[in-house]
Amino acid sequence: MGEPRTRRAIATGLACALSVIVAVALNLDYPLWSGMTAFTVTQASVKATTLKGLLRIAGTIAGALIGILLVGFIAASHVALLVALFASISYGLYRSYLSRYFYAWLLGAITVGLVLLTTMAEPDAGLHAAGYRAAEIVTGVAVAWLVGELVLPESLDPQKDKALIAEPALHSRMVAAVAAIEAGMGIVIVTLLYDAFDLPGFSSAAVSMTRIADPDPRLGRRRGFLRLVGCSIGAATGLACVWLSIDTLPGLLIALFSACGVFGYFASGSAASAYGGMQAGFAFLIAFVEGNGPALTLDPAIDRLAGIFLAVLVFWLLDALIGLLDRDAW
Repeated sequence: MGEPRTRRAIATGLACALSVIVAVALNLDYPLWSGMTAFTVTQASVKATTLKGLLRIAGTIAGALIGILLVGFIAASHVALLVALFASISYGLYRSYLSRYFYAWLLGAITVGLVLLTTMAEPDAGLHAAGYRAAEIVTGVAVAWLVGELVLPESLDPQKDKALIAEPALHSRMVAAVAAIEAGMGIVIVTLLYDAFDLPGFSSAAVSMTRIADPDPRLGRRRGFLRLVGCSIGAATGLACVWLSIDTLPGLLIALFSACGVFGYFASGSAASAYGGMQAGFAFLIAFVEGNGPALTLDPAIDRLAGIFLAVLVFWLLDALIGLLDRDAW
């Protein structure tokens, strides 16, 4: 079926398209999360896909359970929710920087954050969001694994498979703590800005903060730039599909397979290409998939981009201030 990169791109396109359809059939709230999950966990081999999928499921379920526990005690207090948001995001990212299971910790932090943010926006929706997000992620992982069994080799490179749970490269707890606190502060600032000015793209801004924050400030800034470029390309592709008014099942499958396959090809390339390609795939899914079918308006993509721009702006401002500290001395 061609070189490994091409085979992985085909698997990514198939997994994304089928996971969205399966999630729609199961009447899940946000099928795009299943598509995003399939896009993320599909690797070059079945073993690597299975490993990353299990890490994503473990982190998501743990984050959902912690979110449910927190909401049960503090759902009525926005101040308490903000404190819990800061603490959970900061701690989860701190552990992700130092743990060999960094991906599970990252997904746990993001899931707790989304549950708490949903509760802030709609107090009665937090528990519902936790359950459905877990179901959507499991659906995406299951479909990606099935597609991998049909399309991908069992194992391509054992060392690359193991790299998904490699030993952490960062050994300074102080650097990890500062980076995690920076991300936690950024999310709280973004939340307060949205609450004060009723801005669009709330959840995408918060998730953007966790994804671009990094102990290496240069890497974080580079990720912010690549996120803007990738999301702009992906959103533009999604807007084009919305403009074409694709509302049939075959048309939806073809659009999802084609776009996610192309972006998946870039996501399996060099570091810069991989990050930009992944963000393009995410933005496409968010722009094109809305509820239980293709988006009918341009609002999702516009909100997504607005949230990303705000998150990157807040991150760069915080990083400029914290960057004045001498991290090398730690």
